[in-house]
Amino acid sequence: MTWSVTPTVGASISAQGLLGLDAGTPVGSQFVVTADIEEGRRVLDLEVMAYEPVNSPLVGTWSETLRIACDGSGPFAPSQPVGELRFLDNGDFRVTWTPLAAYVDYWGSFTHAIDTGALVLTVSGGNETPADLDPVGMAAITKDGTLVLTDVFLGSAPGETAVPACGHRF
Repeated sequence: MTWSVTPTVGASISAQGLLGLDAGTPVGSQFVVTADIEEGRRVLDLEVMAYEPVNSPLVGTWSETLRIACDGSGPFAPSQPVGELRFLDNGDFRVTWTPLAAYVDYWGSFTHAIDTGALVLTVSGGNETPADLDPVGMAAITKDGTLVLTDVFLGSAPGETAVPACGHRF
């Protein structure tokens, strides 16, 4: 297999297919990585873009354990918890109630101010985007590693009307 990248200004690729970007490569620069298998028997291309990784403690995959009641009565177990809340280091998020292969209920981008905890989820698409979504609030990681969203509601699962909640624990 032979690897190549175009354009070559700002990027290089090793004989093993490891892509490297020069330190001065601007965020948003686009490249095409090509794998030529057996001298043209099969050629595969992948478009990639340089981005600045988001520095956020939220980055990762989380599973809901409890919901925070709006009336102050304490946390409760949801009838259908969020199976996966994923925060990606490119600033995107994904919400899925029942993870199955590549299926995602809804997705978009997020901003998280580490100093204040302010969180904004901006939905850009979805297979099942809930009407009762409240995407602005606060996010914090507790000392024991629990993600707590307050004044945020990720909405009701598909086909369900959830008990209103004012936050989530993951």
